[in-house]
Amino acid sequence: MKNILFPVLFLSALFACHDKAQEDRFQKAAETQEQELKEEAKRDFLADAEEPESSTPSLSIKEFRRLYLENKWDSAAAYADSTSVNFFTQTIKLAKTADSLTLSKESLAHRFYTVYIRHRFPAPEIKKLTTGRLLAYILENGVIINKSLEEAGDHFDHVVSGDEERVCGSLEKTINVICMNKENERWLISFTSFFDRQMQSLKDMAKYREMPVNDYMKYAMAEITNYAEAQNPLWKNP
Repeated sequence: MKNILFPVLFLSALFACHDKAQEDRFQKAAETQEQELKEEAKRDFLADAEEPESSTPSLSIKEFRRLYLENKWDSAAAYADSTSVNFFTQTIKLAKTADSLTLSKESLAHRFYTVYIRHRFPAPEIKKLTTGRLLAYILENGVIINKSLEEAGDHFDHVVSGDEERVCGSLEKTINVICMNKENERWLISFTSFFDRQMQSLKDMAKYREMPVNDYMKYAMAEITNYAEAQNPLWKNP
């Protein structure tokens, strides 16, 4: 019995080691790919943009407002923090590949912006769409921030929370809360901090229309795009 059992145990241990090594390789490959995506996103939208230089929240807001109101969308997009960049990088990936079942498992914000991409960009453009291009387009078309920013001040009128690395509050002459994060000694804007208010409005309108929020999205797309024709089926990968 011992002579038979030993080779079996040895082979089991060998296969276990092989599986562990293979799992480690897959994990490392996945981490490497994720890092490459993040680096690509950074290179992508900072290539032609003015590098953020501001060292305080107020200076960053002031510079962002200047770029935004001068229609310098690429440079304004460079004020997006890493969380925002990662969110929209992932959303582009979903727009390229996700079917309706996959998309239904994502957050409402991911679903909304995936549908927005498919509504606004023809399939060939989606395939080569970059994070920088998307962020600039969203800013240009007032999907996250609109021209009311022109009336806002450069300072936080009411701070909800804040520390040395993050601050959230409403700007002078506005009631909407904006969050900023300090990254590499620069204060950058968390565009994702607008999502709670934005997605709640979407749910409220769907409830008002007495329809599921996913069904209401096609009406929402029509309204925010001045009833432009959709470029692709919204819930199928192009």
